[in-house]
Amino acid sequence: MIRLSFCLLGGLGLDAERRLWQRGVFSWNDYRRQGIGCFSPARHARILADIEKAESALARCDIRFFLKAFPLSARFRAFPLLAGRAAYLDIETTGLNPADSITAASIYDGRRVQTFVRGRNLAEMPAAIPGDCVLVTYNGRRFDVPHLRRELGCRLRQSHLDLCPVLRAAGFGPGMKACERQLGVGRRILTETTGQDAVRLWKLHQQGDLAALAELLAYNVEDVLSLERLLIAGCNHSMRYCQIYHPIPIPKQPHEFGRAVFYPQGGLIQ
Repeated sequence: MIRLSFCLLGGLGLDAERRLWQRGVFSWNDYRRQGIGCFSPARHARILADIEKAESALARCDIRFFLKAFPLSARFRAFPLLAGRAAYLDIETTGLNPADSITAASIYDGRRVQTFVRGRNLAEMPAAIPGDCVLVTYNGRRFDVPHLRRELGCRLRQSHLDLCPVLRAAGFGPGMKACERQLGVGRRILTETTGQDAVRLWKLHQQGDLAALAELLAYNVEDVLSLERLLIAGCNHSMRYCQIYHPIPIPKQPHEFGRAVFYPQGGLIQ
């Protein structure tokens, strides 16, 4: 996917990229062979130089390079570099104000989910975020990260892919669930649960309702699992005009992540 992309080279945009694909120039190697004459000599030389820089960054798996080089609406395409490195992250809070507290949180690494609950194991969350991971969130820069920094002292200097502005730039939203519907990655359970419901569920839990905590964790984990699916769906949408691109299969939401597997103490879900 990355080597099929031109919108990160030589100041090209998505329209110029699409025109290259229409001409049968699908990859960086194709451009090396066929690109002369497509642009001015100066632009052509810049594209060739940028291909060499991108090849070097790809060999190093330099995710920061690509998150900066891709235009915002195409930043999904960094997905191939996330294999084994992603930490999909989502939190729930007592409200939407900066002073509100984290109630529950989940981290998904592509294989397993870890859940954390206030008053139980929330303090263990910073140690569960690998220092060399790539954070993937929805609105995390404005919401999750400031809360984690303030409450848990998480400095979070990792590379960070916030899907909220990326999806918005690609024409999706507003809101995470709207993006899910528009990209065809809707949820299987708790489809009507909202952030306000998460606040209500925590209050019920504080009153002794264990089922409310189970539902809150189920909602939080659905959010964190949805991040990977939104990212892949965004990749496929971004590459839709490339005739030789094979869409990445979108993982189905596993049944075992339903509410029955959530226990009041939180913890690891295999």
